[in-house]
Order: sequence, then C-alpha cells, then structure tokens
Amino acid sequence: MTTLPPELTRLAQEAGVLTSYHDISGREQVAGTEGLLAVLRALGLDIHSPDQASAVLRHQQVERSRLLVDPVVVHWVGEPFGVTLRLPGQRSNQLVELSLKPEGGGESFTYSWPATGLPSVGSLSADAGDVQLKKAQPPWSLPPGYHTLEVSVGGERFSALVVSAPPRANSTLNRAWGVFAPLFALRSARNWGIGDFGDLGRLAGAVGEHGAELVGTLPLYASFLDEPCDPSPYSPCSRLFWNEVFIDIEAVPEWAACEEARTLAGSTAFQGDLARLRKRRYVDHRAVMQHKRAVLERMSKSLAVGLNARSNEFKHVLAEDSGLVDYCRFRAAMEKAGNVWQTWPDKQRSGTLGSTDYDESHVLYHAYVQWVTQSQLKSLVSDGHRGAHLYLDLPLGVHPSGYDVFKHQDLFMQGASAGAPPDTFFSGGQDWGFPPLNPWRLRQSHYGYFIQVLHNTFRYATALRVDHIMGLHRLFVIPQGAKATEGVYVRFPAEELYAVLLLEAHRSGCRLLVGEDLGTVPDEVRREMDQRGLARMFVWQYELEPNHDNSPKSVPPGQVASLNTHDMPTFTGFSNSTDVHDRFRLGLLSQPEVEQEKARRQDYVTRGAEALRASGWLSGPATSRSLLSASLAYLASSASRLVMVSLEDLWLEADPQNVPGTYRERPNWTRKARYPLEKGLEQNVVRKTLKQINSLRKQAPSGD
Repeated sequence: MTTLPPELTRLAQEAGVLTSYHDISGREQVAGTEGLLAVLRALGLDIHSPDQASAVLRHQQVERSRLLVDPVVVHWVGEPFGVTLRLPGQRSNQLVELSLKPEGGGESFTYSWPATGLPSVGSLSADAGDVQLKKAQPPWSLPPGYHTLEVSVGGERFSALVVSAPPRANSTLNRAWGVFAPLFALRSARNWGIGDFGDLGRLAGAVGEHGAELVGTLPLYASFLDEPCDPSPYSPCSRLFWNEVFIDIEAVPEWAACEEARTLAGSTAFQGDLARLRKRRYVDHRAVMQHKRAVLERMSKSLAVGLNARSNEFKHVLAEDSGLVDYCRFRAAMEKAGNVWQTWPDKQRSGTLGSTDYDESHVLYHAYVQWVTQSQLKSLVSDGHRGAHLYLDLPLGVHPSGYDVFKHQDLFMQGASAGAPPDTFFSGGQDWGFPPLNPWRLRQSHYGYFIQVLHNTFRYATALRVDHIMGLHRLFVIPQGAKATEGVYVRFPAEELYAVLLLEAHRSGCRLLVGEDLGTVPDEVRREMDQRGLARMFVWQYELEPNHDNSPKSVPPGQVASLNTHDMPTFTGFSNSTDVHDRFRLGLLSQPEVEQEKARRQDYVTRGAEALRASGWLSGPATSRSLLSASLAYLASSASRLVMVSLEDLWLEADPQNVPGTYRERPNWTRKARYPLEKGLEQNVVRKTLKQINSLRKQAPSGD
C-alpha cells in the first residue's frame, strides 16, 4: 500500500482532497504521490514535490487565518442566523460590527458586540498566531435571497455573501407521471431530420391528454455541431445558452417574412437533402445544422434590417444583453479561427477578443438563434397548461473547449478532468473528458457562474434532474495524462451548493428537484438529499431482484421511479440480454463471460417476473410486452412521487441511445426513434399502457 508523506497528507486535507477512498468492493485505494501533487496544482497550489508541502501548508493556514469571515455564509430561512468569525489574539478585545445589506436594497441590518462577549466555538493554530473562532448570532430574520454581509473589527472590514435559502425544496408534484424521450430522436413528417421544439410541444400535448404532467428529455444546452462536432448532451458548449439545432424553423415569424429563406428551403436540392435527412436511421447533427443555419442566417439578416416591432425588440436585446453578445462573439471567433480557443494567440486565449477576431454577421446569427430558441422554450412553458410541463436535465460539466471554460478559466481545474473510479462495469474507471469546477475559486466568486447556470435553466424547468448529485459533495478528479485509476476525490462545499440550488428553485417555482444518485453513493449524500427535499431515483432495472419473500422491492415514498435511464439498456434490451451481446462485440466481454452474464441476467429477470406474478401484476407468459406492462403497472401503483416512462420502451425498442464508455465504437446520441410521433403514440398498445398508468397514479398507492 502507498504511504504518503505526512505533511503532504495534511496539505491535501487542508485543500479538501481525499488521500484515499474505498472502491466498490470495499478495498481502500490510496492516492499516489504524483497524482495527488497534480490535483493540488490543478486546484491552484504552487507545489511540485512533497518537500514543498510544509511551506505550502503554512501559507494556506496563514491565508485562512487572516479572513475574518468565510466568503460565503449559509442561512436556512426560519432558523437563527449565525456566522463564525476568526479573531486573532490582537482583536479579541475589540468591537465586532456586523452589517447586512438585503438583496435588492432596503434598510440594512446592523449589530455590534465586544468580541469578548461572543461564544467561542474553537480555535486555529497558524504561524500568524492563535486565532479564536467566535460565533455571532444577531437577532435577524432574513428573507430568501443573496445578501451582503460586512464584518468590521479594529478598522478592518471583510465582506461575505449570505445565501438565505429555504431549508427544503418545495416539491408540489405528487403521484405524478411523465414520458421521457430524447428530443433529437423524435421523428415527424415535418421536422428537418432531427426532433425540434415543435415536436416536443406535440409530444407534451399528446401525453398531457393522457394525464401526464411532465415530458422529460436530455439536456438542451448549446453544443458544437460544426468543429469540434460533439453532439453529446452531456458535453455542452455552454450551460448558459441553448442548442439552436432544435429550433422549429417554420414556426419562427421570420420564416413567413423572409422570401430568400423560403426560396432556399423550397429548392429541389434543399428539399431532397431534407428528405434524405428525415429518412436516415441516425441523426446527422452536422448536416442538419448546416441546412438549418443556411436558412436561419438569411432570416437573421432580414430581421436586422427590418423596421418593425420585432426587429426593434431584437436590436434592443443586442444592445442590452452583454452576456449574450459575449457568447456570440466567442462562437464567431471560433468559426473564424477554425480551431479551439486553447490554440489561439495569448491575447485572445486569455479572453480578450477584438473586432477583427470575428465576423459581425456570425455574431448576429448566433444572437438571433439564441433569441429564437429562448422564445420557443418560453412558448413550451406557457403551453404547459394544455399539456405536460418540461422536466429538464442539468449535466455535470461542459466541453473543455466551450464558452463557459473560456469565459471562466479561473473557475475550472485546468490540467485535470472529472470521472469515476473503477467499478463493476468499468474496471479501468472513467474519464469524462471535461474539466471540473474548482470548488474554492467557485466559492470565492460567490457562486456567480453556478447561479447563472441555475437561473438560466429554471426559467423553463417545472422539474429538474441534477446529474451526478454526488458532485455537490465530492468529485473524482483525474490528472491530465493519468489513468482513471489514478484519480482522487476532491470535496465541494455541499451546504453552500445546496443552498444556492434550493434558492434558485424556490424563486423559479420549480415543482420538483431530483438528484441522480445511482451507483456507489456515500450515505452522507442521500441523507442530505432527504433533508433538503430532493427526490432520489428508483430504477427498476437495478431493483428487479425480489425480496426474500418473493415480493417485488418496494419503491420508497417520494422517489422518482423508472424502468431505466438514458445510460442503461432499454427494458427489452435488458430483458433479452441484447446489451450483453453488444458488449461482446465491443470486446468488453469474453465468450465465457457472455454466457455467465446471460445466465445471471436470465435468472434475475425470471425471479423478477415471478415476484410480479406472485403480487398479481403479471399473468400469462412472461413476454417482453407482458413483463413491461406489469413492471410499469407496479411502479405506477407505488408510493413514488413521480413515475417516468421511456417512450421507446413502449415500442419495445432493444437498442440503447447511449453505451457508456464508447465513443467511436457506437453512434451515441444519434439514433432516431423507431416510429414517428404521428404513428407511435396512436398505437393501441401504447394508448392502453398510458391509460393504465394514469389510472393507477390517480388511485391511492398500494403497499408495493
């Protein structure tokens, strides 16, 4: 077992880096020295050898002791307000004054005490001398919001952000159900080779007529669909902007007003291309985007020279939304340079773009499509009363060459990527390829970027799923060039991140927060989720094995139940071991391992079917269709807060949308649904299944 130098271990603890963890089999894995040093450097520490650990540790402790107050203070609404202060010996007899400026203005709160009158809650020892930790608890009742706290002692003044948040999410959805489908996969006779917001609206309306309250999909954030072309919804160019490939072009007002755009789109060659794009089994993201862009560029130019209320509104957006313009200049600069920003000259790479670095017409295009995209998302939200509301997905990271990393370079851990340690499915671990946020830089910035991301998303999300909720607590970080097995966990300030999440959800009126907590997740994560009112996930594919008395496993009250997720085999694929054969073709399993896994899977499915039969949900032969219906009925009858049904499971689709751990080996994020919306939802068996789910959700929950 690796033995780390004691001072390096102490420095890692000070920096929030775990020097060991227990793997899925319970064995302790200790960090290697070089990997640990690399992660500390990625966090911003100037250290290159273990010999420097003592000096760096002393510097960190001195810097921390000099802060009168942490940069962020959490207050849970309804609880007493309190803040911990650091008071060196020379300040221990001085007057402490606290002043709080409420968000949005208004009269400030002030309070002062002699330092000697504050209760002690500990001490720090550092080269700067002993530092006493004192707890100040002014009698303030703070409303929800972001408030500014100023602390003054002996002429020195420090400020902090106070995040005053509801202690629990306001989950008003109960015994609800919804339908999930990747938007890109939706087929229709009218789209341009990829599902669009018009298709999503039609799906929401159709399932809403059956009683569904939500329609869920994969992340809809902006993506690179030219160079670098990466259609993965979990590697967006930005979490602050949206993917224009989903625009329903013929629903945009400029479509009717721009003859040039309609002429181009109506040409024989263009229509032939669209017909071929519609017929393809897989979405050609690049080709679809090229065709949409050719039309949208003409529409944007026609609006820019227009003299009507809509063109004036767009010009006002350009004049007032500096953040939007900044993003558009970045996208235009990448197009002009023809490569990613990491290869640009120093000046541009550092974030300074001049007018010669981009084509103004490209800036106009990107601004226009963002404006249109947000307009169509708003229409989906406003139409929610006539159909299902949006259940959106917040991915953990962003593309390393994307706008967010470019704009906030200091907030990301350069020279490292996020991932996961080895487990049953990935013996070598996983490297997800995107840079993790630096928890301490994020904190020092008062969470401005995180707040922006959430505010941007909650404008449209009635319900939100937070991917890899464990990332609010700790994240597996892999040094650049290292194997995934050489990564270490870095702690994040969970209480502060939850406070921001709950405050933004409260402000938006979000009706349900869901945390993706699948796999090996520490108990502390699930305890915090329960305390803060985030729904956990119950996935039947993981829970199919019955209890000892042959009864199906109960769905805990308040959880979100589903048969699978987008990263798992479909219900039919799982039942028939289609994914096992696929892993063999990929070289991930040997032939003996295939036979062993098929036997284990068959036993698993058989015992699950027997449990459903014993509980009265399954009768007759256990076919894919009967087992699917019984499983969905069982979940629908449970005490779960929400049941999500994959649209493709209703059609007994065997192929998955994504095979984790593959990239070029499988066309992930591109496979279209087997049936177009017009046909798939009208199938009698689909309508019957949705009717049964809705009926069961309206009844009192069974005992599971």
